[in-house]
Amino acid sequence: MNCADALAEEKPYFETKGFLDENDYQTEKNKSFLSKIFKWNTLAFYLGFTKIVIKGANRAKNNKYTRQFWTNLSMEFVHLVEKSGGEINISGLENIKKVEGPVIFVGNHMSTLETIALPCMVLREKELAITLKKQLFDVPIFGKLITGFKTVVVSRESPIDDYKTIMKEGVKTLKEGYSVLIFPQSTRTTEFSPKDFNSIGVKLAKRAKVPIIPIALKTDFWQAGKIVKDFGRIDRTKKVFFNFGEAITVEGNGKEENQQIIDFIQKNLKEWS
Repeated sequence: MNCADALAEEKPYFETKGFLDENDYQTEKNKSFLSKIFKWNTLAFYLGFTKIVIKGANRAKNNKYTRQFWTNLSMEFVHLVEKSGGEINISGLENIKKVEGPVIFVGNHMSTLETIALPCMVLREKELAITLKKQLFDVPIFGKLITGFKTVVVSRESPIDDYKTIMKEGVKTLKEGYSVLIFPQSTRTTEFSPKDFNSIGVKLAKRAKVPIIPIALKTDFWQAGKIVKDFGRIDRTKKVFFNFGEAITVEGNGKEENQQIIDFIQKNLKEWS
């Protein structure tokens, strides 16, 4: 099952005036007493996250993971981050709207937060497939959830095999009308290292003859855990940022375009630090 069904088949999760209707978005601060209590509670965040994951897993199990449902689930998670004290800033959504047809989204990778939050920013305009590592499908419950939407699966064990998989399955997925989200870094990290940011997204774009939309993001609100990387504390002093850049067309060997993406990410991270 995939998310190819029309957005209108299910009622949107919640109606918030201005939420993703414009090209930019910023969380309105909630100063209520209950909100202040909730903001400090990492346990409450994980309880809410678990509820979302179970809901998604049940839908995937029953083959009812529609495009609107995925949008709703992603928006519900964004809402959870905001209730937990996270201030979300989104910009550049007009750059998604400008491009007809599928694109490749290429961005840095800091935490699990972007994997779950990004879909609701994209699905209003594009079908979406996400490149994920095979090991995630073995995670209890969460592994079932991610079977609900379109994915391109890599092992993260053999760079050569992963390259072949992305080239083959990525081109096929793009021809089916899906945009593809790729995180070229080998692992999630709060420190962006250009040397670890490979050019796989650029190479796929060149082969499939589709444009790239770069994404710069800062999601260290969800900290990495000391024992289990996926389960760290939340830090509400860290603002969440997403910025979508202008579409890039790959010409030549792609080195210049890959550097454009790196420069875009570095420039935004510097401004947000």
